[in-house]
Amino acid sequence: MTGRKKINKAGFTLIEIIVTVVLVAILGAMIITFLSDSLIKSSDPVKAIRASSNLHMVMANITADYNRYPKWRSGTTYAVGNYVVPTIRNGHYYKCTTAGTSSSVNEPANWPAASVATVNDGGVVWTENGLLTSLSTLKTNIGPENSNQNNAYGNYHVEKNRFVSFNSSDSEVDDTSGINKILKVTIKSDQGGVLTGLLFSN
Repeated sequence: MTGRKKINKAGFTLIEIIVTVVLVAILGAMIITFLSDSLIKSSDPVKAIRASSNLHMVMANITADYNRYPKWRSGTTYAVGNYVVPTIRNGHYYKCTTAGTSSSVNEPANWPAASVATVNDGGVVWTENGLLTSLSTLKTNIGPENSNQNNAYGNYHVEKNRFVSFNSSDSEVDDTSGINKILKVTIKSDQGGVLTGLLFSN
């Protein structure tokens, strides 16, 4: 008697294959959505740090434009070509035309305002060399409030650019007196970072 050989066919049914494909597609869509969101946002901290650094550079450029030269110091050795401003700003800066050591007692009482006029200071001779940037000029150079700027200072948005003062309770108010001794500047980066600086006149 000859036995009949049983044949087992191994494999997946069509339904099993379809269910597997659908599950893989759903999981793949979830993973791609998660990973793409993470990859896109992974550069945000780097962009924020770069924008913050650029914002600080803009403020440093603004400050350097106003405080371009150091203040005069007593008992200091100056070389020809050094520049100073009086300790109380008078709108002018001065160049050392005769090297030496400045007075250890008093700063020159009368810094000259006339072009190329000189003043003796101990062993140093200072020559008037030009006008400094005033706070009013600086305010104009920074740009109007709520404007985007791309100038010598850098690329920034001006949030606030106005003269302020502080009342008896130390609260900040807009300076409408015309004295213009404190300039408040608030700038913003394209990433939303904000930086505020106060610039003072003497």
